[in-house]
Amino acid sequence: SFVNPAHEQAIKEMIEEEYPETYLGNMPILLSSEISPKNGEYTRMMTTIVNGYMHQELAEQLSHLGEKLREMGYTKPLLLVHNTGGTKKVSRTKAIHTHNAGPVAGLCGSSFIGKIYDFKNIIFTDMGGTSFDIGVISDGEIRFYDLIPVIDRWRTQISTIETISIGAGGGSIAWLNELMGNRLEVGPMSAGAMPGPAAYDQGGQEPTVTDADIVLGYINPDYYLGGKIRLNAEKSFQAIEEKIAKPLQMDVMEAALMIKKVVDSRMGQEIFKEVALKGLDPREFFLFACGGAGPTHCCGFAPHLDVKRILTSPLAPVFGAFGASTLGIKHIFDKSKRLKLFHFVTQQYLDDYERFNQVVFELQDLALRDLRLEGFSEKQISFSLELEMKYGGQFHYTRIVSPRIFVKNEQDVKAICDAFTEAYGHMYSPEAAFPQGGIDIETFYLIASVPISHYAFPSHPKKGDLPSEEALKGRRWVYWEEERKRVETKIFDFDRLSAGNKIDGPAIIEAKDTTYVVSPGWRFVLDQYLNGLIESQA
Repeated sequence: SFVNPAHEQAIKEMIEEEYPETYLGNMPILLSSEISPKNGEYTRMMTTIVNGYMHQELAEQLSHLGEKLREMGYTKPLLLVHNTGGTKKVSRTKAIHTHNAGPVAGLCGSSFIGKIYDFKNIIFTDMGGTSFDIGVISDGEIRFYDLIPVIDRWRTQISTIETISIGAGGGSIAWLNELMGNRLEVGPMSAGAMPGPAAYDQGGQEPTVTDADIVLGYINPDYYLGGKIRLNAEKSFQAIEEKIAKPLQMDVMEAALMIKKVVDSRMGQEIFKEVALKGLDPREFFLFACGGAGPTHCCGFAPHLDVKRILTSPLAPVFGAFGASTLGIKHIFDKSKRLKLFHFVTQQYLDDYERFNQVVFELQDLALRDLRLEGFSEKQISFSLELEMKYGGQFHYTRIVSPRIFVKNEQDVKAICDAFTEAYGHMYSPEAAFPQGGIDIETFYLIASVPISHYAFPSHPKKGDLPSEEALKGRRWVYWEEERKRVETKIFDFDRLSAGNKIDGPAIIEAKDTTYVVSPGWRFVLDQYLNGLIESQA
């Protein structure tokens, strides 16, 4: 169907004739040639089925949301974030492109902030209530894609920006694995929002990471969400004592520390694996600690990467939403069309340029149709082309940015082949490149973009290294692994800090929606944009 959709289209016409829109039983008809016009029968079918599964309920939810927004006076179109790193109107969105869009938005947000500082290499992390998300920016670009993402357990073929998620968050449950000799595990099960951690006092009986943070003294139970929610520290103590400490015959504080160390270690190992398997060195990266629990645990998982520099943001708890606000209009149209750019038998470049250009023209027509329907003129739209390519005989493809959108001569074809060879060599080493074996294109991706203006971070004047007396809220006893004991620790109010303030660990900085835990050997600096830079002093 991705080559010739005529049969699918004919079936759609027959269904629409039998069940027109005026009938109450009318439902949308989704064609694989429209959802995913790419090679691969099974993955194309599963992509269409998963999209159909998501479509109806999502459409109803968004319709209801649109009505509520209009009642509240909102007059602009509703845009949805896509897992490809852009936004579209609801009417131009395929449901499957919204899957995992939140972490992708967060990764894009870290890219936006990284450009302010000219950070080229960034590890994005987001530790929330149930999950821990990871994404990588290398050489200033979001360049890693998941070409066959698994949604639940179904292999699909939408091409998404790659992020990974593991079950490690504030609500992750600590438990003893009896099959492994009562080994302490954290996650992937989560207490969720209801009943939540034991400290929520909503019926939760299982100890969680948040409960451990309360017992250790990191989180102030009387200042959760700025004091809007009062946590029950006694319930945290009881849950850890009954479920972990007593079975392991240890002190509750020691058990809470073990929970923290296990979850920090798991997050650190997953980050290291994600970065190292891409052939990158995590020590060369700046770590972004986002999510409500990110600033609380970043000094715990950063040492597993030997990373010395961490950026935290006051927007960390809502970083996915912030990232969404940094995105422009972006439509991606793809189509499988196998072309031999360089033939291994003749050792000649493609000379039928029309076969290449015709695919781009088809995708460009679709892009112009959709963006005109969104109210944009052709002059506002910029195009770029990406290609899935491989050497002859290979099974897996490498996605590159094409230096040409159309080809007019042999030099254009050669430029694309050279770009592929360079990208392949960068990813797998130059010695792995083998252009003599032929170079093939499998899939075309045309990206149509419309830039829009975004929020600009104001720069605040620096007011000295030392925080004001008003910024010091007091002191409390906090257990620090580095000290192997509880230490009376300074507690600061984030809202009363000024740009330029420096705080050496151990220290706790309390904001309304997160807590910054500055471990011994680390220093927190509030910069001119009110982002917190945490640097190792070792």
